[in-house]
Amino acid sequence: MRRLAVALAAWPERTDVRLAFTVDEPATLVDVVPVAAAFDLDDAALHDYCQQQGERQAAAAPPAEAAVRRQLLAAADAARRQDLAGARRAYQAACTELESQRRTTEAAVVHITLGGLAFGLQDERAALDHFERAVAHGTTVGEPAIAAQAHLGAAGVLFTRKDLAGAALRYELAARDAAPGPLRIEALRMAGTCHLQLGDRTAAADAWQAAVTDAGALPAEARVQTTWKQAGEALLAQLQRSGQAAQAAHLRALLQAD
Repeated sequence: MRRLAVALAAWPERTDVRLAFTVDEPATLVDVVPVAAAFDLDDAALHDYCQQQGERQAAAAPPAEAAVRRQLLAAADAARRQDLAGARRAYQAACTELESQRRTTEAAVVHITLGGLAFGLQDERAALDHFERAVAHGTTVGEPAIAAQAHLGAAGVLFTRKDLAGAALRYELAARDAAPGPLRIEALRMAGTCHLQLGDRTAAADAWQAAVTDAGALPAEARVQTTWKQAGEALLAQLQRSGQAAQAAHLRALLQAD
């Protein structure tokens, strides 16, 4: 299989192929695709395939489950066509059905999606309401990661509104609820940005320092997926401004080494 992948990657002309194979041992594409091989996906064909599979599953599902699946399929189709209003209606119908079935975790995730759609449609009040409901649902079912994502969404709306105090609080709540990783680091970075714009340099530096500290505990391959360097550069500027030369030199070395 690796030899086939290498041959396809080296082929001088663009070639469209469809492969089906079985293997005797567990394997993934990472095991067989050579470095630097590139593949183009037919987005329309992939979408159609997923829609067909979804319809097949919906047809075999109990009526209540089928209703949810069809609404989610309709929402995905509308979003693909850039019909945000249509996607919003379909997601709302799915969310209402999920809540009626007391499927709280799934409803929370859809509320986060609805919050993003409402924000994109410049309906900030509805966006905040959806994020609030997602926080409530996530808290109810003991899913802090969902609550963190919803707090982050609400913070973005408030930041756009120039409600910096409200945004800072939401970013801090997102950081509190998030597991160590990109979301928590981004929330801390933005909390620092809000505090700086509010004139509280100490709170800003504390938030950025927390982001840098969190990043230091991550493996290099995970750290590169975060915004820790932006937080670190903001912190570096504050350290230099306040004359903390030793701390600034240490942080500069970290930034340059990563």
